[in-house]
Amino acid sequence: MPAHIILWPTSWAVTDLDITISPRLQTPGLLHLLQNLPMLGSLTLSASGNDTNTLKKPINSPVSPLTSLRSLKVSRTIDLYILSTLNLPSLITFSVENFRWSGDNMEHLAMFLSAHQMLEDVALVGARCTDAPEELQLPITDLPSLLYLTISRAPGIFLQQLFAPYLSEIGLSHVEARAASALLYMTPNITRVKFDCLVYPQNKAQELLHAITCTGIASLDVDPTGLKWLDTATLPGLRALSIRKTKAKTHSVVGPILRRLLNRSDFPPLRSMHLEQLNISKEDFVWCLGQMGYMEELTLVDCNVAPEAWSRMADVIALPRLRWLNIEECSSATPPRLVRMVQARNTAISAIALPNAIASLRVRVRFRGDCEDVTPATLDELQLCNWDLLYTQCADSSNRIGRTG
Repeated sequence: MPAHIILWPTSWAVTDLDITISPRLQTPGLLHLLQNLPMLGSLTLSASGNDTNTLKKPINSPVSPLTSLRSLKVSRTIDLYILSTLNLPSLITFSVENFRWSGDNMEHLAMFLSAHQMLEDVALVGARCTDAPEELQLPITDLPSLLYLTISRAPGIFLQQLFAPYLSEIGLSHVEARAASALLYMTPNITRVKFDCLVYPQNKAQELLHAITCTGIASLDVDPTGLKWLDTATLPGLRALSIRKTKAKTHSVVGPILRRLLNRSDFPPLRSMHLEQLNISKEDFVWCLGQMGYMEELTLVDCNVAPEAWSRMADVIALPRLRWLNIEECSSATPPRLVRMVQARNTAISAIALPNAIASLRVRVRFRGDCEDVTPATLDELQLCNWDLLYTQCADSSNRIGRTG
């Protein structure tokens, strides 16, 4: 072999590493391994058990930076001391799961996040720590490049110290509603928000939420616990709203909340709305449909729907852009009502001088199992595609699906 050709170590070929850490491998040994992988770009660390001493042994000498590492995932490591030993100047994606939100771990996270200014995507999914200190002094966690953030079960004190001015998407689960509002207020560029299981004070006197205005939010996805927050929010730029169901069939009344939201937000340009397991049988929801002139797609799943709502959906003046209507197992969604709605809309379109200005409506429907009006005659009247094939495939009548359009 020519003398000028250098033999590169085999370890330099490793770019992705997924390793399970046993209690016998401590911090110095892990760092020695990583520093011998200079081309490593993605690293996943998982603890093999629930040993609280895993990766907790301190080191005394400074650690050289791992300049190629761009993605780090840590899982099932109860103590996050390892984060205080890592220097990853090129890190862009970081996630840590199955850890405890203890005081020490919050400090490790705050220091680690602040030290890595290129982070764009962060996910922190931990378990609430019952013995976490109520009074904890955390520094401001400045994340100037962060775009995407997912956090679960974080204490309010941790959320209150986050500062990510260019954050565009956030998902919050099992966090305090007040802390969530404060974080949104400090991130004016945020456009997409998802809430799961917001937590409210048990003391009724402290339950009141302050009104919040978020001009940049275009997409909001919440479960029923987010309705109380939604009733305090002003969202003038909202274009997509999703209210998802929970395991408990609550059928929360949503019409009055939507009406107040539209009034406060000066009737935002809603284009898509997805509602699951809600009570929309009141006149407030029918009124809301009349104020949604930008609506293009409407999905209703297991909702109690007012019969008057179907008539409003046929109104081409109120809903001129409505293109897709998805209905699944909703009360009062019977073939005769849908026939009348589609026919009334088509008749109204044909009577308009400029029919091309009105969107052609397509309907997808899954009837409830107790819907007695589902017969071949009514299905033919709706002109459902391939119904005979679907009917023979679905033994359970609750799975009857058809399409029109």
